[in-house]
Amino acid sequence: MNFLRRFSKLKYIISVIIILIVLIVLGILYTRRLEPSYYFFGDSITMGVKTKYPEKQRWATLICNQRHVNQYNFGVSGQPLTSVDAGYGINSGFMANYSDLIPKKEKATDRLVFAYGTNDIGSYNYYGPAKATSVDHFKSAYRRVFSFCLKQGWKPEDILVISRYYFKEYPNQKLVKLPVDQNRANNFSIGVQEVCKEFGIQNCIDLTQSMIQAGGTKILVSDETHPDVKGHEVIATAINSWLKDHKSQW
Repeated sequence: MNFLRRFSKLKYIISVIIILIVLIVLGILYTRRLEPSYYFFGDSITMGVKTKYPEKQRWATLICNQRHVNQYNFGVSGQPLTSVDAGYGINSGFMANYSDLIPKKEKATDRLVFAYGTNDIGSYNYYGPAKATSVDHFKSAYRRVFSFCLKQGWKPEDILVISRYYFKEYPNQKLVKLPVDQNRANNFSIGVQEVCKEFGIQNCIDLTQSMIQAGGTKILVSDETHPDVKGHEVIATAINSWLKDHKSQW
């Protein structure tokens, strides 16, 4: 009888523990659902490629941790905004499926972040002038993206755009570093800023000077394109400073 009583008591304790665990998990899930969500779209830099722990060390994570928001990261390594004819097949850009990825706005505090251009700019280096993405084509693609965002219920103040990072060289398909055409890179950045103005998107940031002032190539890895851990910290700090200085609603 004593054994049966002890066993029944143990079953009761175990049942209570399981119920408490379930309630805690449900509470966490509910709280997470109430928290704002930031959706990031970009390339390998958005992913945090070349850092040791990308999911923890990338600039997107640093921003979300500081702001206590959920992160949905749709960065794809090597992805341009527009599709590029690489000679050996189309390098499919974000435009190939953007309408399937950009969600409808659910909460007033949800936000969108776009950070394309590195691979579009580099198409000149990778594939030559004849197959390179033009600034006008790039701007046209962003117009389509922003128009779709508005249809999905997003407002201009919900959107943040990185018009350019600092980078010195590109590793091409044979891993030979090629110098960046800085004029071409600047023209792309200016083009993005022009499209953002058309749509009333005020949060459009060129990170070039912030990254140069923080060390330039010293905050990039050996390929002189991807930021190192310090570089991602610099990017996150620059973005937060921008949002604060411009009294953004973020």
